[in-house]
Amino acid sequence: MRAPRLLALSASATGASAALMDSNGECRQLDVAGTRGQAAQLLNSAQQLLSTADWRLADLNALVLACGPGPFTSLRVSAGVAQGLALGTDLPIVPVSSLATVAQGALRCELPLGVQCALVLCHARSGQWYRGAFSLNTATTSIAEMATDARCGTNTLALPETWAWPHCIGLGDGWRQPPTAVRRCLQVLPEARPEARDAVQLGALSLATNSEAAIAPELAVPNYLCGEEAWQPAPTPWLTDSSH
Repeated sequence: MRAPRLLALSASATGASAALMDSNGECRQLDVAGTRGQAAQLLNSAQQLLSTADWRLADLNALVLACGPGPFTSLRVSAGVAQGLALGTDLPIVPVSSLATVAQGALRCELPLGVQCALVLCHARSGQWYRGAFSLNTATTSIAEMATDARCGTNTLALPETWAWPHCIGLGDGWRQPPTAVRRCLQVLPEARPEARDAVQLGALSLATNSEAAIAPELAVPNYLCGEEAWQPAPTPWLTDSSH
């Protein structure tokens, strides 16, 4: 079975990335360093990937967006670029969790023996973290959500009762100054961040297992987990003429 042709976008406080998956499931990523001019650089990376593959946007099956939770500005950037590209060619968007994207990326690393789960922590604001909890299957390089993405304080992480700290790895910048509720893990990777090459893997799996995974571009809005979910990025004219 041939893989879908997908373009994924992801942005965080430390950088952004675009990744293209071809029909053979092969993936190529371009990174954007920093946040200055992030929208223009992310768009340029997407166009460069398409040009290298000799594709137009219309040749894609869908776009994939790492939609949060995460930093407000970065999520606005990636959602705005994705919507602009999608609306210009009537492409659907597959939203995936940015925290799940971080967990998926861990499976590209050499992990310690016995690892079973990942606790993703990303800084939200003073005294608060975005928390994602996932099981890891190193044999199939797949993850599964163990608790819905949440915004937590320092004293509680709202983890399931079956959570196994001795078999856990910690991922994300929130581990540089973690909440007091955390316990000792097998390994901590505070530099882990959401990357488009991992988002595109989640997007492909979502399309394969969920007939409603792809949504209209105007519905693909950031997940801030802080009451700002109503914000919707308007189409940006200079983004819409990018299919050639």
